[in-house]
Amino acid sequence: MKLLYFVPGSMSLNHDGARELQRRHELLKEIAPPDVAVSIKDYPQGPASIESVAEEQLAIPGVLSAAQSAQQAGFDAMIIGCYSDPGLAASREVSDALIIGPAEASLLFSLGIGRKTAIVTTLRSSIPSMEELVYRSGLKDRVACVRAVDIPVLQLRNEAARVRAELAAEVRQARLAGADSVIPGCMTLAFMDLEEHYVRDLTLPLINPVRAAVWLAYAYWGAGLHHSRAAFPVPRKLDQFSLGTASHERELADAKRAQS
Repeated sequence: MKLLYFVPGSMSLNHDGARELQRRHELLKEIAPPDVAVSIKDYPQGPASIESVAEEQLAIPGVLSAAQSAQQAGFDAMIIGCYSDPGLAASREVSDALIIGPAEASLLFSLGIGRKTAIVTTLRSSIPSMEELVYRSGLKDRVACVRAVDIPVLQLRNEAARVRAELAAEVRQARLAGADSVIPGCMTLAFMDLEEHYVRDLTLPLINPVRAAVWLAYAYWGAGLHHSRAAFPVPRKLDQFSLGTASHERELADAKRAQS
């Protein structure tokens, strides 16, 4: 299986970001099954971080373009590397590759291990849009609450001790609200857990959206399942607009060659 992890933001534009992109690639290769070839790519024209609905919208053109290019470059599946799942339904319309959203994947995983989960995101200002995401998922009754550590995305890795403390406090509150599992509602939080295991002392099972997205993609692929065209029909006017897929396709092909 060939899997693309697409970061819909401009992570690689500076040295630290490029190093973080490579670190995430190594972690993805560690958690993926042995027969999965993982590639990673970001969106240089996208926002530096996604912490608002406006930034989600800025990221969507890159997601749509990458979804089309992933299909053309021979990828079986693409993970949208943002917990807001920007452009999820739209990208399923324009691509025959499996498109996986980490939020959707982690919520689906929560159904099998408990009755109600909690999402702990980054900023408190992001809670309303995260609650709307839960509502759109159809799983509102299975989410006890959405809470936040109230630390900006770009500061998370520099404040790991504070993140641990705030997350533990929010999980305690989530448990009081009826949650029996917890999901870190941010991919930077999720990748911190993969490397540092900073949530070992939590009192609830943690559903990591990176792992959930990778393994859900693998399960669908292994089961021979694909998105229903009855649910996600190909747009009739798709051939009348361009998402800039040619350059993306070349970049993805180059990335695959470099990793082979």
